[in-house]
Amino acid sequence: MSLLSAAQGVLLDLDGTLFRGEEAIPGAVAFMETLQALEKPFLYWTNNSTRSPKEVAAHLEGLGFAAKPEQVYTSSQALIDLLAERLDEGDPVYVVGEQGLQTAVREAGWRDLAHMEAATDESAKAVLVGLDRTSSYQSLAGALTHLLRGADFYATNNDRVLPTHRGLMPGAGAVLAFLETAALRSAKIAGKPSADFVTTAAGRLGIDAKETLVVGDNLLTDVLAAKRAGSIGVWVCTGVPGDVAELPLAERPDYTIQRLLELLA
Repeated sequence: MSLLSAAQGVLLDLDGTLFRGEEAIPGAVAFMETLQALEKPFLYWTNNSTRSPKEVAAHLEGLGFAAKPEQVYTSSQALIDLLAERLDEGDPVYVVGEQGLQTAVREAGWRDLAHMEAATDESAKAVLVGLDRTSSYQSLAGALTHLLRGADFYATNNDRVLPTHRGLMPGAGAVLAFLETAALRSAKIAGKPSADFVTTAAGRLGIDAKETLVVGDNLLTDVLAAKRAGSIGVWVCTGVPGDVAELPLAERPDYTIQRLLELLA
């Protein structure tokens, strides 16, 4: 019996696991075709907050994967789920993030003070941070103002780097570190390596997190989230470099593979 067939479902990281930038990783499309042919429940499960589920699905399809928006669960969605019972419709928030996070906030019914047409001195109830490759000193200073006023502090993820076809680039964690240093506060993380990101995603599939296969390229996010949730953590060595020997035993992957197709063996 293969490792894949023994699991109830699969959560699959994207960047560094299925693709790098605009290029599918060799064997990844074939693996997903097999996974879907087996009718194994799965989600495209990503810390990338810059795209909406619809945009993620379109990007995947452009790379040769079969994907639907409902098969995608992003850290932006996880952040909205985390805050759903804490914020009311119409509440003001301040977003440092790209279109994916902005869209999720708008669909949740909250007002994004950072992207309003007219300036306001209203205080945000929460500052929400994701990867923002167009952020300026001014936008970060605005976020700090609200944090110093007492706004709650949340982030989609704290990824140090992001794998791309050009190599590793600064991730959302690099943006977040700027604000955490300035505010002398730490943000609550909605995405990886939070165990909640695993259990919530597994819940969407109607399966037990402990019977879920979590596959990713990052030891400190994908695998750590899996281990914290009690899931089966698989590290595929196609993205962020790491050293398993440097990790505590409880945080090491259950399995290490060189490419996704090994899961079918």
